[in-house]
Amino acid sequence: MAALLGGAVTLSPTQAQEPAKADEALAKQLIENNKLLSEIREELRDMKAIRERIFGRKDEKGFPVESDPGLIIDIRRLNDRVEDLRKSIEGMKSQTIAQRPTTPATTPPASTDPTPSTKITLPSPMPSTTPGVSAYAPSVVAPAVASKGTLRLVNDYPVEISMVINDKQSYQIGPHAVKSVEVPAGDFSYQLLQGGSSPVKSVIKEKETVTLRVK
Repeated sequence: MAALLGGAVTLSPTQAQEPAKADEALAKQLIENNKLLSEIREELRDMKAIRERIFGRKDEKGFPVESDPGLIIDIRRLNDRVEDLRKSIEGMKSQTIAQRPTTPATTPPASTDPTPSTKITLPSPMPSTTPGVSAYAPSVVAPAVASKGTLRLVNDYPVEISMVINDKQSYQIGPHAVKSVEVPAGDFSYQLLQGGSSPVKSVIKEKETVTLRVK
């Protein structure tokens, strides 16, 4: 009977190895699960760091940390600074334009000379063939006489002109320039060399000023 019972509870070698293999497989699975959990925790920590970098860190009570507001707030503040700088530059430009002095166009002053004036009309500004050289050879000026008048030669043209007085002396008058010439009182003549003008005769009184204006 004892032999019979002893044979009933005796395990074969194969049956004794099965629980050991199950425990070993379970241990390996636990190790793999723990490893996977560690990797998930690392990834979560990385994701948390990325989220804090983007949206900013918070303290233990859940309030934002002012020293680390996150990339979104930093970019927003940077955009605000750029906009303020742009407005400041536009304001400086406006002030510069408003304070810039304007140069009014200059026009030849109107003649207010009450003395008699003779105007000569020049068809076109045609300078002489050799600028600055008179077409008439200068001659010896006659001795001064007691009675004289003054001719004001006014050139309103933008080019130099030449004028001969009394068929003797040629005078060059620059652009927008005035030259005074004394002549004996009485009859006198003048000739504009440009434009093919002919000599013109006129009369000047003692101490009188006659303006010859080319315009």
